[in-house]
Amino acid sequence: MLVFVGRINGKILPMKFFQVDTFTQHVHHGNPAAVCFLTKAISAEKMQLIAAEVNQPATAFVQAHADPFANKWQLRWFTPTKEYALCGHATLGAAFMLWSEGIVRPDRPIRFQTEHHLLTCTYNAQRWISMRFPAQPVVPADPPAGLLSSLGIADALFCGRTSTNDYVIEVSSPSVIRDLAPDFAQLSVLDLKGVTVTALAHDQEMDFVSRYFSAENAKEDPVTGTAHCRLAPYWSEKLGKNKLVGFQASQRGGLVRMEVVGDDVVLGGQAVMVIRGEMLD
Repeated sequence: MLVFVGRINGKILPMKFFQVDTFTQHVHHGNPAAVCFLTKAISAEKMQLIAAEVNQPATAFVQAHADPFANKWQLRWFTPTKEYALCGHATLGAAFMLWSEGIVRPDRPIRFQTEHHLLTCTYNAQRWISMRFPAQPVVPADPPAGLLSSLGIADALFCGRTSTNDYVIEVSSPSVIRDLAPDFAQLSVLDLKGVTVTALAHDQEMDFVSRYFSAENAKEDPVTGTAHCRLAPYWSEKLGKNKLVGFQASQRGGLVRMEVVGDDVVLGGQAVMVIRGEMLD
């Protein structure tokens, strides 16, 4: 959702909004996001209240940089309960709405300044959005006790961990991934942020499939941009290629293109607007 917050003659303007499905071309697929485009600064507490009211997996708050010649936007992300340090799908939604609403010309890149990163997004004629994110290398690690059983995995081909305390597990086939039914009560008590389960795709149109389960939120994420910042370097090294296509096989499903460029991953995805409306402050 894209929300405009402002006043005319002291009167509060309605907040126009759009709901966006990301990493997909089709409504009701991919990962839904809300995007709030602010004409004035609001507090983090207000952002959190709006994110809770909108109740999407993530809400991006975008505000033009103080320097109008900087070609830069301030960006923050909130779930209904907390602020994110980094969020791929809501960044995709924010860039999509800035371009599709004519706020930024499609031939101009968008630079999002966040608390920790400067993220650059570009748009091409096929309506694919590319986002340059920091890679998250995966190092081999033993799975925490109870992790494999909480996922229902009998045998893992690989288990690794990132510096963000996210785990990556490779299994033998996409069918194993699609059949997973995690025990979230067991998963949520483990000392980890989340776990991505992945397998070679055996498909000419994609390289691998995956699903992501959050231990913090005790749920499955539909399509996770940041998880592909881990999957891209892992599969790039394993397959000997730097350009990859992955499918996140959640119930909603979504397609992610990737290119490993040095210490970064360029994530590629599409988006579609689902709902347009107004919200009163």
